[in-house]
Amino acid sequence: METIAVVSESLGEDEKVFQASLKYPEKETGFSKAKSISKTKSDVKEVLVFVVDDDALYLKALENSISGKLPFVKLKTFLTGEACLQQIKLNPDVVILDYFLDSKVSYAWNGLTILKQIKKINPKIKVIMLSAQDSLDIAVKCIDNGSFDYISKSESAFVKINNVLTNVIEDIKTNDKGMKPYQIAGIIIIIILALCVLLIKS
Repeated sequence: METIAVVSESLGEDEKVFQASLKYPEKETGFSKAKSISKTKSDVKEVLVFVVDDDALYLKALENSISGKLPFVKLKTFLTGEACLQQIKLNPDVVILDYFLDSKVSYAWNGLTILKQIKKINPKIKVIMLSAQDSLDIAVKCIDNGSFDYISKSESAFVKINNVLTNVIEDIKTNDKGMKPYQIAGIIIIIILALCVLLIKS
């Protein structure tokens, strides 16, 4: 299957529009079933994660690492940032995005450009940037443009990625459940104290 990477006109007239037909398949996986962690609650929201890397072997290894460790994660993988943007309307919770995306297609947009477009379309999407270079300059650029985190492709990269995703999943679960009891109790106490102060002053 060929992926036709065409960027929407809504992304800005000042940006170069990528219109080439890319002969790299866009791979989609279904619901990821964790091998080492059993599903505990059926009411936990499924987390949609996009993974973008033009290195097919690294992409597959990362996909296996995530699906093998984290339950409640649905993965969609892409070999180009442009293909990812075509599906961004699905509103993923997280996008794991490689910084260098032009090793296979020289005229493809790099990760920083894709990051800017994702944030322009939906600022709420958390983007984790990956780079083979442990560069402070690149890390600063990514963070300044809205990256949630920056991880170098070291030996511990997969562990770090899974840890960040775990934290994101916990945040989503917490938000779905609303405020915790101790948070509600704190608000009630503040309201009572405020009323007492008003009564004393009157």
